[in-house]
Amino acid sequence: MNQTVARASAADEKDQLQLMEYAVGDLKFNLVRHIVYCNGATLQMSGKNFLLLHTLAFKIHKGGDPVADRDELRWVLYGDDPGIYPASNTIDVFVNRVRARLKACRSAWKIQTVRSRGYQLELVNSNQNAPPT
Repeated sequence: MNQTVARASAADEKDQLQLMEYAVGDLKFNLVRHIVYCNGATLQMSGKNFLLLHTLAFKIHKGGDPVADRDELRWVLYGDDPGIYPASNTIDVFVNRVRARLKACRSAWKIQTVRSRGYQLELVNSNQNAPPT
């Protein structure tokens, strides 16, 4: 009976691990450690940069509308604390920092501005297939 319990426990841990890690093309996210791997290398970024990239990538991963508007990103980065009023260009600053990180690691993804809507991840090379989810 102990072996059965151990196998069930191991299966549960594997399922939980799959919820904590996912990949979108050449980007792999570890949600527990707040780490992004780009082409197998660790992508060094701050917590807010990680949250921004994770938000955009998870929209691709789960399907549906890939665009995150500025209000959504502001909420993800700062929550709904009424005492925090980020500057009007704060989201742009974070987006530009993450764009630079993606370019430096030669990711197949870039952050595209969607006029009047927000931001989304987009494949740099349109000849590439859609990433596995």
